[in-house]
Amino acid sequence: MLITPLPGTNRDNLIEVLRGEQTKVINLRGRHFGSAYQALLAYLSWSSDAVRMLRGQIRAADIDRLVLTRRHGALLDGVGHLAGSDQQAFVNGIVGLELDERIEEFEKAIKEYTALTERWNPSRRILVPDTTLFIQHPEKIEHADFAALLGGGPEPVHVLVPMMVVDELDVLKETKDKRARWRAGYSLAVLDRVIREPGAVLHKANVGQDTDGDDPARGEVTVELLFDPPGHARLPNPDDEIVDRAVVAQALAGAPVTLVTYDTGQSTRGWAAELRVTKLRSDAGTGPEPAKA
Repeated sequence: MLITPLPGTNRDNLIEVLRGEQTKVINLRGRHFGSAYQALLAYLSWSSDAVRMLRGQIRAADIDRLVLTRRHGALLDGVGHLAGSDQQAFVNGIVGLELDERIEEFEKAIKEYTALTERWNPSRRILVPDTTLFIQHPEKIEHADFAALLGGGPEPVHVLVPMMVVDELDVLKETKDKRARWRAGYSLAVLDRVIREPGAVLHKANVGQDTDGDDPARGEVTVELLFDPPGHARLPNPDDEIVDRAVVAQALAGAPVTLVTYDTGQSTRGWAAELRVTKLRSDAGTGPEPAKA
């Protein structure tokens, strides 16, 4: 399960907090209690402390999955009538099961988030394209200079493609516009090939050999699909959904994310969400105004 930190959360500190809470659960699981009821109270005390530690760092939905589970709710509701000696075995079993699962869930969260921080390291600029970049850009995805789109030099770029964009490209494969149909199919084929390769490298780094600009220096460009998390409900407007996923990516990365689009509405939404935005221009609206029909 991939947790989502809230804006401003320090990634290293969050990992330490997660590890600290997991260690507390492990210690709790190995501790000997005088009664099952004491074990229950110790578990509930830990859960309250864990919520206080995690609140303000990750989303409430993540806290629910890590700590405030349905079983936690049932145990909390029943704390007043679970003290009887005839229920010792039941309480011991249910508390032990919950602690075992909390240890496993924290381990998954730590591993997935650590792996993500290694992929999305600060040395790489992060770019989120919308669908228009694949369709309208003069250069195909395999030849586009992504660092130039970000206004930078020959630095490495990590391209995050939201699944909403993939789905829109799939729909465009059936459009009547021949160029858009071809670009959509071509772009999906490239993405499908690249993400299956080790490292998902779209462009290898090029040190540059030609001072005239025919062979410019370029940093490595890698690609990753930004999947919808389990249970995710998409926003009704596709542009809002793409911006929302970019905002989540920015929180996960702990670094600025740049949305690249040809669409004015999309760029405006990006600015409003406090993303960095590169608004590209097409030929629409250029030249003299046509006469009225």
